Amino acid sequence: MSNRKFKCSLFALLGAGDIITGAALDTDYATALNLRLKPPYVADTVTLIADIRAKHTARAGQQGDIGTLTLAEQKLLKALLAIMSKARETAKRAFKGNTVKLHDQFCMGKSDKSAAGILGNARIISASIKNTDNAAALAAKGWLDADTQNLDAAIAAAAAGLQPQKPSKSEEVEQTAYLVSEANDLYDRLLDIQNAADLEWPADDPTNVAVRAKFLLGVFPYGASGGTTPTPPPTPPAPKP
Repeated sequence: MSNRKFKCSLFALLGAGDIITGAALDTDYATALNLRLKPPYVADTVTLIADIRAKHTARAGQQGDIGTLTLAEQKLLKALLAIMSKARETAKRAFKGNTVKLHDQFCMGKSDKSAAGILGNARIISASIKNTDNAAALAAKGWLDADTQNLDAAIAAAAAGLQPQKPSKSEEVEQTAYLVSEANDLYDRLLDIQNAADLEWPADDPTNVAVRAKFLLGVFPYGASGGTTPTPPPTPPAPKP
């Protein structure tokens, strides 16, 4: 669409987001970044990546309402909903009173009945559980890595077992516009994180080469080629005397 801020594919944007936020959450760099971008800026960006990825997946294979699914499909969703409920209950104990986090990162209060909506919420919850800012608090309430693995397995099984349904044209247009809006927000956030990293680890210090690479400085934003650094134009030949 013409109002896209990013010139690469959505897939490349999400991949860059994973790399840049991964660097920002790295224990070697997180303290310095958090002084420049106040928490939960990076954590919210991670959640946004998960939300966009879920919506993109849902658009690629829209699911019908639970009532229209086969018994086998309903069984898959029932298993997924069960472990999502356990994750939410654990989060309620770990983050008691933090209604914003519980709503945004653990989808508390979201009552989407469609299969696509459930899958999207499940992926957001999974990403939030893996967020280093949340992991210790959840572990203190009994959540194990094995529980996260079970959630991811239930997500994968449900996604693989559901039959796609094509949305209407009006729904497709509306979903695409909203997805681009969220992706534009992600693009701005990634540039904010890169700017903070550039200020913290400037290019004129040769010892910063490795850390700058982790934040894709000088590489992202990608150009119209969709995920690779644009090739610089050739140097014109020197004029003949």
